[in-house]
Amino acid sequence: MENVPLYNHLPAISDLNECMSNTTEDVCLHEGQCINTKGSFICQCMNGWSGKICEIGEWQEI
Repeated sequence: MENVPLYNHLPAISDLNECMSNTTEDVCLHEGQCINTKGSFICQCMNGWSGKICEIGEWQEI
């Protein structure tokens, strides 16, 4: 048996596109735009909204 690194035998893992996931509809709230990143996502919120998924309105207290 030759000495071959273990990582040569592991399957490749592709990035899950959270923005297109069947488990979530409209990940970003209030017309925010979902942008897929490696291993996660970010929401580009419309004016007046903020938070991880654009859930905080500028008139709301955090």
